[in-house]
Amino acid sequence: METIFETILRYDTLIFRAINNLSNPVLDVLALFVSLPGEAGAFWISLALIVLVFGKSEYRIYGLLALVAMFVSDLVIAHTIRVIHFRPRPFIGLEDVHQLGPAWRGSSFPAAHADSSFACAFVLGKGLERAKVFLYTFATLSSLSRIYLGMHYPSDVIAGALVGLFSGFLIIRLYGYYIARRNR
Repeated sequence: METIFETILRYDTLIFRAINNLSNPVLDVLALFVSLPGEAGAFWISLALIVLVFGKSEYRIYGLLALVAMFVSDLVIAHTIRVIHFRPRPFIGLEDVHQLGPAWRGSSFPAAHADSSFACAFVLGKGLERAKVFLYTFATLSSLSRIYLGMHYPSDVIAGALVGLFSGFLIIRLYGYYIARRNR
């Protein structure tokens, strides 16, 4: 009899295959277009730095908080999970995977693109309300592209997004506590 964990992994692989098998030249270009800027968090770090350095004075703090949230998300929480639980990437663990872009060999779980994207989107979205839809849309498309490109299972992306959202929430909450204490 199949355990709940085995059932989840089976569906995870089925959904991965359904998305990854959509491969065609147009989707290849689109997936790479939304995925490549997120390599090593480059797009999100750049965006946070732009807000920090060039943003209006009341928004600059959100650039700094976004950088802190990405650090906490990827280099503290997600890295710890990856050390504890190594999961081979789909293009390594499965046959006939359509893999494009840089072929990272590190743990697939949780997805780094997702954790840093959603940490930054959460924090910048709190400060830059008008940009919130763009931020979350780009974070979602970038994260989903990782499945299409053969780099992550759906559960990797979901876990990464949750880690990122939690980190963003935590940093915003801690900043709120700091402001409240300072204003007493």
